Amino acid sequence: MKAEDFLWSIWRPQAVQGLFFFLMTKGDKYRNHSFQWPFRYSDLEAFFAKYDRQTYELHFCPHPFRRGYPIGRNATQGSVLWADLDKVRPDECIPEPHIAWSTSPGRYGALWRLENPTSPDTLVALNKQLNQSIGADCAWNLAHFLRLPGSLNHKYSDLPEVKITHNVTGAYQYSDFQSSYQDLLKKYKPVLSASIWKLLTTTEEVKKGSRSQVIWKLNNALYEASVPDEDIFTLLKQCKWNKFAGRDEQLRKEIRKCASLKKPTSTPDLVCAADVIPEDVTWIWYPYIARGKVTFIEGDPDLGKSFLTGKLCYHIANGVEFPESDDTIQGRVCLFNAEDGMEDTIVPRLIAMGVNRKHVFIKPYGSQFMIDEDGIKMMREHIQTHRPEMVIIDPFSAYIDPMKDMNKANDMRAVLMKLAVVAGENKVAVVIIRHITKSRNEVALYRGSGSIDISGAARSVIYVGAHPEERNQRVLVHIKSNLAPKGDSMVYELHPEKRNTFNWIGTCDLGVADLDANKHAGKRETKKSQAETLIRDELKRSNEVCIKHIKELCEDADISESTMKRASVKLNLKCRVTAKGNVWYR
Repeated sequence: MKAEDFLWSIWRPQAVQGLFFFLMTKGDKYRNHSFQWPFRYSDLEAFFAKYDRQTYELHFCPHPFRRGYPIGRNATQGSVLWADLDKVRPDECIPEPHIAWSTSPGRYGALWRLENPTSPDTLVALNKQLNQSIGADCAWNLAHFLRLPGSLNHKYSDLPEVKITHNVTGAYQYSDFQSSYQDLLKKYKPVLSASIWKLLTTTEEVKKGSRSQVIWKLNNALYEASVPDEDIFTLLKQCKWNKFAGRDEQLRKEIRKCASLKKPTSTPDLVCAADVIPEDVTWIWYPYIARGKVTFIEGDPDLGKSFLTGKLCYHIANGVEFPESDDTIQGRVCLFNAEDGMEDTIVPRLIAMGVNRKHVFIKPYGSQFMIDEDGIKMMREHIQTHRPEMVIIDPFSAYIDPMKDMNKANDMRAVLMKLAVVAGENKVAVVIIRHITKSRNEVALYRGSGSIDISGAARSVIYVGAHPEERNQRVLVHIKSNLAPKGDSMVYELHPEKRNTFNWIGTCDLGVADLDANKHAGKRETKKSQAETLIRDELKRSNEVCIKHIKELCEDADISESTMKRASVKLNLKCRVTAKGNVWYR
């Protein structure tokens, strides 16, 4: 089946006044294209004539959208379910997919048609239930892109074709994806109390004034009995207490509200060590940043830590190997930045560094979240939507609940545990930027702001300091590593005259103590002090100095004229006019 035939068969039955989206990839460059319905079959033919499969990797989104971009809030109703089956075979799926295709050797994608258009919320719930029941990849969000049948998979050198392996007609009813009401009653009767069972199964007419209280009670009881959300929905929808008759989405909202307020009451089982299958630690940048773990980057302000995060984006988004590493990882990055403007700082910096911005997703200043239950839920949604290799949080303190005390071990352990779970579940590296305190503790690990338990919970900690000899250079010192031997200290360079320029220099033997020696009682030499030194040196050679000559020397040292004048005031210099021009003298 040709690609245009496949898309016509999937998109045309869902015809709405909306948009269908397409994704083309060429090397490290991505581009979205949308088809506004109604469109013609010939429009698809023209599209594939321009974006041929030999040159581009091609992906499609099966779901339509009302406007704008392919994100959840823009979705409209649809009539297709889908799954990125990965290694699950299509013939093992129940119910059987209508269309399945091989995305690469031994891996598959699949679609299921629904007889009637369904609302976005219901589609997400059904798709989530379907994906989980068949053991597919977590790809139930409405904006998910699938590899297109009829295209070529450019991840492999031999460019295997994405082929249809299964194609049948027909469509499923909504009920085909749900267990029957009677089956569910039989299944859950043993775990429900007699009083809850009586309320759930009553056939008598109920008082309207009491429905809200009773359905909430039933909802809580079913949740505490570990009944899945979709089964709770089916049971409550059929019971006499359902005050949301004909308003399924409102009932689903009530179920989600209950789940968000409840905490699991059961104690997790202990796991026998003999049942655990060992696995190796995998790395983004060995031995500094591990996949599925939390890494901290710490240092004083104005040392270019945010520039460093931009460089991390560059290596991952562009698939460029890290310094002193042979591994190349290409993927996406989620950047949560609570200090810099997206339009005037973050994106210009990424552009100057040559970052493939199609792979970087930013949650900008002003929209930060707290690392609590809601924030972690939001992080999971972003990670499942964008599938990043790395999540960057900059800075740590901006994402801590004001009611939490960063100096209390218990508060910070709880926060770091949530982040560690998210990182481990999704095999994503979580990199956090943290400022250090003003005190100069001899132990580098104790310098980060907040409790020492913050560094204790991290699997890797990197300290950033100013190079003791090179003014524009910074040094990364690996001060903690639980998963591998500590890495060499790394040097990078920032250019003040080109604010967004970042270059790796190489390894060095410097440690934290060497960087501290450069602080001169905690202060770095300023432009003003540099100008004062320059003028003093010139006055040692003569009783007076030409201001024009001093200005030229300052320009060579990247010192502004206003700073030069402030330095002359500090030195109590006087000015007079001579035959050789304006001069300063004491």
